Amino acid sequence: MCLAKLHCKESKLVTINDRTFSFQIASDVVRNSIGVELYEYIKGENVLVAEFVRNDTTRTIEFNASGIILPYEVLLELQAVFEAEIPKQFE
Repeated sequence: MCLAKLHCKESKLVTINDRTFSFQIASDVVRNSIGVELYEYIKGENVLVAEFVRNDTTRTIEFNASGIILPYEVLLELQAVFEAEIPKQFE
């Protein structure tokens, strides 16, 4: 993973309704941001499906999703990881 990223940290795996998800904390030098990415294990590979990002250029916190249907529980977990791991002070 971690394409165009400065720093990445793997997190825990979560299985919901026979779907496996993982969380990755990453900073992105291209977007001048840090956030938590949500990956789903689909057909043998990890696919980025959503992310919460603290964008230091625009001084905003953003949510991006890939357009697939995600369980509510995994979105709550994504938000919880973001709240616990990402500092709220913009740089």
